[in-house]
Amino acid sequence: MDTSRIIDLLSLWDFGSITAVEAFRTDKYRYSGNVYFFRCGEARYVMKRIDRRRAHGLLFTVLTELYKRGIPVAPPIPARGGRLAVCQDAECYYVAPFLKGAVSDDHFGIGMERRSRSFGKALAGLHAGLREIVLPSATQPPVPKTTPPSSPTPLPKLSSLSQMDLLGQVKACAAEARVRRMSGEVIGALEETSEAFENSGPLSAQLIHRDCHAANVLYLDDEVTGWLDFELTTIGSRLFDLCYYTTSLLMDALSDPGLQRLWLMALENVVGGYREVETLTAEEHTLLPYVLLAIEAVFILYFLKANDAAGVGQNVQALEWLHGNLAAIRKVTAG
Repeated sequence: MDTSRIIDLLSLWDFGSITAVEAFRTDKYRYSGNVYFFRCGEARYVMKRIDRRRAHGLLFTVLTELYKRGIPVAPPIPARGGRLAVCQDAECYYVAPFLKGAVSDDHFGIGMERRSRSFGKALAGLHAGLREIVLPSATQPPVPKTTPPSSPTPLPKLSSLSQMDLLGQVKACAAEARVRRMSGEVIGALEETSEAFENSGPLSAQLIHRDCHAANVLYLDDEVTGWLDFELTTIGSRLFDLCYYTTSLLMDALSDPGLQRLWLMALENVVGGYREVETLTAEEHTLLPYVLLAIEAVFILYFLKANDAAGVGQNVQALEWLHGNLAAIRKVTAG
């Protein structure tokens, strides 16, 4: 999107003179053309483009409520007329304050242990904040079906949020693995993961981030300073966020035994930091290694459906490594 188009959109907010506009770019993480930084005087802001299907009341409620609770997120700044997003065709745009900090792309460099422990503590705080957010229940009056075309969709009811089905995803991946004649190690890892979920007590569910990979966390001096991208927020186990983050770090360590040892240290510090703030249940301790495996199953299934052989291969490699190191993972995450 060119600068003039961005400035035209920003004219729907009361910012006055826009002094600079810059598209977000990074060498490590893909640039999607969805985020733009701009200045108004000395103040910095972010304009984000999201799919209209994601521009519902849940996103803006979560951001606003977390901000009220002191969680470092960027709440939406209303446009003129009080709209939290401006929608045009299939896309919506919202504006938020600029958060200090930067994405860390040196996961195993100096400060790794402090950074990992900070993440664990901050994630526990995020989960505590998400748990306090009250959404409409099924018994409340329905939201009118007609809404202005320039407004985001209404806040969904709690009952309409589908809970993540990790076990179902693992079983579906195992079925695909058998059809495609993947290795016995892959099939065995998936079957063991399914059995672990089936033989354990149910994991408690709550609102979670759902997209909590390393590129959605900001750091400054190895401390978490911001959380990004809540468009996928849903109901699920809080272990999903913890394990999704740590598996995203593992992708940089798959071909280096030295980094793999550091990854185990990072995992230990993430879990340790989390437990400083929130208590993990016995079921969560038991299933944590298998949630790591389940996340790889989710991505293997995703890349199989997308016919992305490279993506399948990378996540199969991660699955095999995790399964081969379950004893070490249990040791560093033991309660």
